[in-house]
Amino acid sequence: MAKLVVLEGPNRGAVIRLLPEPARLGRDGAAEIVLPDEGVSRLHAEVRPDAAGGGGFEVRDLGS
Repeated sequence: MAKLVVLEGPNRGAVIRLLPEPARLGRDGAAEIVLPDEGVSRLHAEVRPDAAGGGGFEVRDLGS
């Protein structure tokens, strides 16, 4: 099971399980992974399974 670990900010140390579906990260309640950190934009990034199918994940900046 893949996990994302928060390294800085109010949620430092939190471990978030990554699912095989894309998940948006940000402060907005519409994000699948909500990070209550003023340094993060409302819809900051998206984490998705690696398109190459190697079992890894890609992080894509949403440009907000």
